[in-house]
Amino acid sequence: MINLMLLHERTNDWVASQRFDKYYIILTEILSMMDEKSSLLPPRQISPKSRQISPKSRLDTSHYDTSSDDEVSLLDTSTIMTAVVNPWLSRHVRRYLGILIFAALLVTILFFPRRADEGVKKTTLVDEYIFDETCRYDYIIVGGGPSGIVLATLLSGYLPNNSANEKSNLLPVLPKVLLLEAGEHSDATLQRVLTKRRTTKTADTDLISTDPPLTEFDIPLLWSHVASNPEYQWDIGKSKEAGNLNPNVAKLLGGCGIHNAMLYIRATPGDFSERWQLEDKGWDWNEMVKYYDRMAEFLLPMKPGKFDFWGRSWLEACQMNNEAVDFGDEKNDDLIFGDFNNFNKYRNGCGVFFFNIMDGIRNSVASGMLGKALKMNENRPPNKRLNNLVVVTGATVTKVQFTESNEEGKKSTANAVVFVDVDGVKREARVRPGAEGRGKRVGGSIILSAGSIMSPQILAASGIGPRGEVSNLVNVGRNLQDHPAVPLVFETTSSTGAAFHGSESEFLFYRNQIIHNATDFGSLGTAGFTAGAFFSSPHNNGTDPDIQITVFPAISSEPHVLEFDDFLYRPNEILVTVALLKPDARYVLSPRLTKPYIPDIYVDQTINNGSYFSERDKLILAYGISKVREIFGQKPIKSMVVREIQPGQSIVGEEAVVDYVESNHYPNSHWVGTCALGDVVDEKFRVKGVDQLFVVDASVMPKITNGNVHSTVCAIALKAADMFIRSENSKF
Repeated sequence: MINLMLLHERTNDWVASQRFDKYYIILTEILSMMDEKSSLLPPRQISPKSRQISPKSRLDTSHYDTSSDDEVSLLDTSTIMTAVVNPWLSRHVRRYLGILIFAALLVTILFFPRRADEGVKKTTLVDEYIFDETCRYDYIIVGGGPSGIVLATLLSGYLPNNSANEKSNLLPVLPKVLLLEAGEHSDATLQRVLTKRRTTKTADTDLISTDPPLTEFDIPLLWSHVASNPEYQWDIGKSKEAGNLNPNVAKLLGGCGIHNAMLYIRATPGDFSERWQLEDKGWDWNEMVKYYDRMAEFLLPMKPGKFDFWGRSWLEACQMNNEAVDFGDEKNDDLIFGDFNNFNKYRNGCGVFFFNIMDGIRNSVASGMLGKALKMNENRPPNKRLNNLVVVTGATVTKVQFTESNEEGKKSTANAVVFVDVDGVKREARVRPGAEGRGKRVGGSIILSAGSIMSPQILAASGIGPRGEVSNLVNVGRNLQDHPAVPLVFETTSSTGAAFHGSESEFLFYRNQIIHNATDFGSLGTAGFTAGAFFSSPHNNGTDPDIQITVFPAISSEPHVLEFDDFLYRPNEILVTVALLKPDARYVLSPRLTKPYIPDIYVDQTINNGSYFSERDKLILAYGISKVREIFGQKPIKSMVVREIQPGQSIVGEEAVVDYVESNHYPNSHWVGTCALGDVVDEKFRVKGVDQLFVVDASVMPKITNGNVHSTVCAIALKAADMFIRSENSKF
C-alpha cells in the first residue's frame, strides 16, 4: 500500500455541517441544564457521526479530531456545567447564565466562522501513520510536477525504468523515496487510488459520469479554465517593470503538466548543438532523442482525431500563400510527416500539433505515470506490493539544511528539507546518512524539482545564491526565459470553436456531445485547437525557426489573453498567437527569505538597455504578425473574416506594429533557465559547491528550446533517473 499524506480532504459543506452539529449538541446540552421548558432550539437531526469518535484506521483516520480542544464529549460538557453551577447558584441564575453562554456561542458561530478546512484535524495520518520525522529517505524529491513524478515513479521502482511494461526494475535494492508537493492531487486516477473519495480540490467531478468521475483536470477542453483559476497557482509577485506578467505556475500534483494545453513538441537537434553547446558533456541530440522516445512509451502523444474547422481552413490558406503545409493525413515531402517532431527536414511550415490526450482524456505525467504506477501496485498480490514511495501533498518546502564539514576544503552536505504543512506546522524530512565500508550505500540525496520559479527560491533560502553563505552561486535565479507572445484577434462571419466558460448552457451542450461521442467525449476531449505553424523570420540567427504560431478557434481558449480583456462572450472571434522561440528577453527572480517564501519577478535590466525585449525580439514578433495577416488574406479564410480587431487595421508599418508588440505581449509560462547547466548545476545535475543536492527540472535548461517545453522537461527527468539508477547500482 502506498504511504500517503492526505491534506485538505474534506468538502466545505461536510466541514460546515459537522462543525454546526457539534456546536448544536453542546448548546442543547447547556439549555437542557437550565430548564426542560426553556429550550430555544427547534428539533434537529444530528448525524450519528457527530456523536461518536471513530477508531483510527490506516486508510481514513482523520474524519474527526480526537485531540482538538473543542471536541469535548457530551457527558463531560453536561457534567462540568452542572458540577460547577449547581452547588452555588439558584435555578434562575443558572438559566440566565446558560442563555448568556448560548448567545456567546451563537455569535461565535455566526460572526466569527473558522475557515472550512479548519474544522478537521488534517494531519492525523501524517503524525501517526505516514510521515515519521525519524524516518530517513534515500531520495527526497521536492516538487510533484512532471520532473518530480518521473523521478519518483522510476527511482522507487513503482514503474520499471526501462519500459512502460511490467518488467523487473534495474535496482538491486529499492530505495525509499519521499515526494513532497505543495499543492493537492488532481486527476481522477490519483483521486481514486490515493483517496478513495472526492476531495475539496476537484471541482466539476460530475461533469462526466465515469468510474471514478473525471475531474476538471482530466478533461482537455477545460485546460484554459483550470489554468485561469488562481486557486491552483502559486501567488508569485511581479514588479511594475515586468508589465503584463501573470507567471501562471501550477500548484498541483502534476505541476504545469496538469493545466497546460497538452501540446507535444520536442526540442530540435539545433537546440543542443547550436544553443546549449554541451555535446561534450553528454547533452547531444543522439543522446536526448532516446529519452524522448522512451517517454513516449509512458505518454504516447496523439494526433487529433479530427480537425476543427478553423484548423483545416488555416492549412488551406497557408497552402494558398505558398507555405510548406502538412495536413497530417498523407505524406508530404515539403514538410515533416504527421506533426512537428520528425526531423528528417527542418521544422518550418504549417501543420498539425500532436497532443498528450488519450481517448479524450488528458494524458499527463500525473495520470500516465504516477496514476499508472499506483494502479499497478494496487493490482499486485498483497505480498508483492511495494511500500517504499511516500507521496506528501500540501507540503511547502522552505529550505534545505546542510551538515557542515570540519575538514578544510570539504563541501557541506545536504541532509534535510524543512517544509510547512497546510496547518502551518513546520516539519523536517531527512535523508539517510552515509555508511562507511564496502557494500555500504552513501548518504541519501535531495532533488529539487520545483520548477524554474520555486527551485531557485528554495536554493536562495538555503544559503545558495549570490553571496550565499553555503555556496556563492551568482546566477541562481537569473536567466529566466519564456516564449513571450502577442495576440491577433479577428471578427468572423459565424461562430468559431469550442471553449468552456462554466455556464449551464455550455455544460448541457457538451454533455449532449458526450452521449454521441462516448469514446472520446466530443469537443470536451480536445484542446479546442489543432493547427499552427513554425516560421523563420529575416532576423533569425540560426537554422531553427524563431516563430511559433497557434490558431485558437475560440478566443477564450488562451488563459493569458483573458488576463487583459473579457473575451468570454464573443463567439464570433478567433485568436491567433505569435510566440518568440529564441528570445534575448530575460527576467530575474528576487527570492524572499521570509514568509511566504515566494519570489518576485523582475525584468533583467542589465541587458537589452534595461528593457525586456531586444530590438531583434520586437522585429521578429512584428514579422510574425505580418505573416499571420498575409495568410488571413488568403482563401478560404479571407471570405470568413469581417475585420481585424487586434492589432487593428490602423496599426500598419513596422514602427506601429513594434509599439503594439511592446504594449501587448504576454507570457506563455514556459519558464526555464534559472539553475542552468554549467552555471548552477553541472552536467550531472549536482548543485555546485555542495554535496548530495541536485536540481532536475526546467530550470536547468541553459536556453529555452524550440517550441513548448513540457516534453523536454520529461526527457531531462528521465535522463536524470537513469543517472541516479546507475549511481545506485555502483554503490553495491
